[in-house]
Amino acid sequence: MEVSGGGQAPNLANIQGNVFGGFNKPHQALLYLKFSDPASGKAFVGAMADLVTTSQTVFDWKKTYEDMFPKDLVTGRRPDPAGELEVGWTNLVLSATGLAAIGAAGAEDLAVEFREGMAAAKERIGDDDESDPSRWIAPFGTSAAELHAMAIVGADSEALRDKHLAEVRTVMSEHQVAELGVQLGDILPEPEAGHEHFGFKDGISQPRVAGVEAPEGSEEQVGADQFALLDPSSPPPPPPPGGYPEPAPAPTATIPPWAREGSYLVYRRLRQNVAGFQAFVTEHAGALGITPEELGALFVGRYKSGAPVELTHKEAEADPQGVPKDEEARVDDAVVNDFDYDPQDEDGHLVPQAAHIRKVYPRNQKDPGEEEAQRHRILRRGIPYGKPLEAGEAAYGGGGGTPADDGHDRGLLFLCYQASIADQFEFIQRSWANTATFPAVDDGGEAGRDAIISQDSAEPKFRVPAKDTTLTLARWVFTTGGEYFFSPSVEGLRELGS
Repeated sequence: MEVSGGGQAPNLANIQGNVFGGFNKPHQALLYLKFSDPASGKAFVGAMADLVTTSQTVFDWKKTYEDMFPKDLVTGRRPDPAGELEVGWTNLVLSATGLAAIGAAGAEDLAVEFREGMAAAKERIGDDDESDPSRWIAPFGTSAAELHAMAIVGADSEALRDKHLAEVRTVMSEHQVAELGVQLGDILPEPEAGHEHFGFKDGISQPRVAGVEAPEGSEEQVGADQFALLDPSSPPPPPPPGGYPEPAPAPTATIPPWAREGSYLVYRRLRQNVAGFQAFVTEHAGALGITPEELGALFVGRYKSGAPVELTHKEAEADPQGVPKDEEARVDDAVVNDFDYDPQDEDGHLVPQAAHIRKVYPRNQKDPGEEEAQRHRILRRGIPYGKPLEAGEAAYGGGGGTPADDGHDRGLLFLCYQASIADQFEFIQRSWANTATFPAVDDGGEAGRDAIISQDSAEPKFRVPAKDTTLTLARWVFTTGGEYFFSPSVEGLRELGS
């Protein structure tokens, strides 16, 4: 089994739990924090080292849960945990301004894009117009200098989430740490549990990390050093092949001791115009001779159930030029990620090259190739926020144009972990999602932009090869806040607080 990146096994007992374990809890909260002075801030960070959950703890719990509750043979789901298995977990991450506020030695050696912050990256990642940082809600954008840290809480119930939030607030009170706000995230109610607001099952395809998880389906294992700073003497990754935009500066190979086994966290508060998305697919599907559900699936690359529109390996071997068969057969965990794009779908007649899942993870398609695709993987840890769309609700604009507390603010709290923000999150967003010429198509035309997350074009195009047409899209996802954070290891938190 090929492993991209290094093969060094991570110390799960020292790395925070949301990095490799993934909280994946139905009720979560993001607590935005500000230190009052360097001494109390340092003391708070050190005290939180005893409160944070490790990746080892998360994996141990998951193993116990899976052993006790086998999947239902019909639904493929496990029951909700109860009693002693119902748990809550906590992590703490710091911004560049937070590290500066506590006088963290060596913080200037961390990656330049982290030190500059997300708002400064707006031109690279496409946060313009209604997604411009000047329109972000507090404490982001123009007020981000006061955002020093963020506590992440996940729990199996709202009551347990509140209990763990109270524990964090107690430590905050003891060290004069101010609360700038709190953002709640919750899975959608049944039957949409596990789906995001557009209706699509989320979080299906994740990298299989070497030394942590066994490979699944056709996916290769990815080295753990792509997601955590395991070896401070390692050189930066090689530059991408010709034809790609120049990457942002690579992170320095020298990092302070407290950063070892830490990870960079990207957090984006993404507002979704669900009524606008539904109106668009309803309006345009008929002209293509397909249903609104099928057009939405072409935009995403999966049906709402999570089943891939692409052929599975078994189907592709039987009929490389075939069309997707029974959707239900592909929801099974054994085949939901068991597919590639080449050779059966090089031209995008099944999954358009600009479909969301194909843009952000091109798998084995010739541009850029499997090795390059694996090098930019991220560990996603998102959860929806806000109430589901109500019947008859009108479409709306983007970020700052509509109050966040109008009762219709909904979207995704997108979090992802990586060892290089520049070479992973920013590369995916800039060079793939926002680039209409990626991947290159045979006739010299454009594949188009990611229909879901590309935000930096007033009239983004989306090519549908099977229908020999190109659609002009609307924008349905808007950034309303976000920041780059660093997730130190448990020992790193203690060092920062000492």
